[in-house]
Amino acid sequence: MTTIFVLGSGQEDNIGDVVLRRTMFDQLRTRGTLHVFLGPATPEFVTALALSDDDVVYHEKAAWRSALWRSIRRGRGTWFVDKPGELILGRRYLLAQLRMVPASLAIRLQRGRVLRLGLGQRSPEPRLTPVYRALFRLSNIVAWRDADTYATFRLGEVMPDWGFAERGSTESEGRDLLVLSYRSDKPVLTPALVSAVREAARSRGLGIAVVTQVGRDSPRSQELAAALDAELVDWSDGRTHGEQERLLRDVYRRSALVLSDRLHVLIVAMTEGAVPLALSMGPNYKVGRHFEAIGYSGVSVPVADADAASVDAVVAAALERRPEAERLLAAAVRRIDDVAQGAMGAPLGVVDGR
Repeated sequence: MTTIFVLGSGQEDNIGDVVLRRTMFDQLRTRGTLHVFLGPATPEFVTALALSDDDVVYHEKAAWRSALWRSIRRGRGTWFVDKPGELILGRRYLLAQLRMVPASLAIRLQRGRVLRLGLGQRSPEPRLTPVYRALFRLSNIVAWRDADTYATFRLGEVMPDWGFAERGSTESEGRDLLVLSYRSDKPVLTPALVSAVREAARSRGLGIAVVTQVGRDSPRSQELAAALDAELVDWSDGRTHGEQERLLRDVYRRSALVLSDRLHVLIVAMTEGAVPLALSMGPNYKVGRHFEAIGYSGVSVPVADADAASVDAVVAAALERRPEAERLLAAAVRRIDDVAQGAMGAPLGVVDGR
């Protein structure tokens, strides 16, 4: 029986971190028992991951690492799977990667698997790139979630973000909302832009809702909802991650269009049948490159200097893209399945170094 050791800690207040981890865990679980490090995650975060009764959860890295080495010493089929999501390539991450080198080598010698699936760098670190490239070559498979990261490291392949794989509603009827969800740490939409969005929605008979998918964005959600005179689905105290996600998905299933500068707001909304649009004050390169990985270009539209007519035209063009969004999402799901199956059963050897 394969024993799969996974690094899975994430941001406690971020539903997107729950979604992408849950999807990866579900794929891995088909091949063995999961031993998942989740750090100081709360019971609510853990519950939202929908773990199996057979999964083993660790909140202390030392305990997880000890169990990993016990499995290696027993000579059983042991895998190591790195944490998916955004890489911050600083000293702390480098030290963590270096510490995993002996275990990775031992796993490879025992013909186990070392997998890095669905990673993307926040920003390049040219001085450290050669070091990371050498470390990542210890993997059987490396799959980046955007082409820019692939181009930096020049090894592995590109896959869509894990979040695209959680398919929800495909119903096109009854979508009567335009939804917004924006970061609290980025420039706010100007009053003129807020007014333009409100008029674009009303002219199409769409109601407006503002939602909070990342807890720290609550102040911005409240501000936007007041400015738009919109329905607010905030993340209230005492509401669990699972409850908040269900509320969000209910809203997204009613949405024709979702505007956000949060990557996983747009991804989760898209899986529930809404058209994604990163309407923001400036170019959103992170959102843009992750959607380009599934072939959906032009999702990021800067509108700092746009007038009401321009915003209306952007909204109209986005709404016309629903068939394209559905087609590319279905292709993304197939691609994720292909990468996952290849990672779990591809021939052993050094990672593809194209």
